[in-house]
Amino acid sequence: MGGALIPTVPVFAMGTTGLPAYCVTLAAGAGLESATGLAHVLLSTALTAVLALVALSHRRRLAGTCPRCGQKHTGDHDAPLVHPGATTAPRRTRRPAYLLMCGTLPWAGAKTIWTLGGDALGVTAEKRKESKSGGSHMAQALAEAGIDVTVLAAGLGLFLLTGLMYPWGRCFPAGRSSSPGAAYRACCP
Repeated sequence: MGGALIPTVPVFAMGTTGLPAYCVTLAAGAGLESATGLAHVLLSTALTAVLALVALSHRRRLAGTCPRCGQKHTGDHDAPLVHPGATTAPRRTRRPAYLLMCGTLPWAGAKTIWTLGGDALGVTAEKRKESKSGGSHMAQALAEAGIDVTVLAAGLGLFLLTGLMYPWGRCFPAGRSSSPGAAYRACCP
């Protein structure tokens, strides 16, 4: 089975090369050139993801680790498998993550200054408003209140990224239970 996956995954992956072009076209509001072409690219993307996950699971099984999490578990193969508890990411992971997060600050600062009516990077708020065309009513209402939608979206992304580095991020959406991370401890059924 593993031998068949080696040539199959790249073949399907080549079918996904048009996905960025479709995304840019749709985001720009230029309309859809071919609905069947988009369906083909989306199907190729989905199949590539599934085949890559099957290949990863097969590789893990051959290595003698858990096909779902990739870690070695204690006990026999018949014993219930338990995923290790949540821990804080190591410092060598957190430092670059925080450094990359700081990369959004100049952009978010300039966008906030423009939204509040100030001048940043040699561009006035009026010139910025003239260059923007339309936008949704909600985005315009938030801009009138001094809130930029893209800065909010970046803030949400930074919050979720921070959650990946700390134990609270594993139980944040599900809420607290009697034992922290109990819903995530079971690795395999």
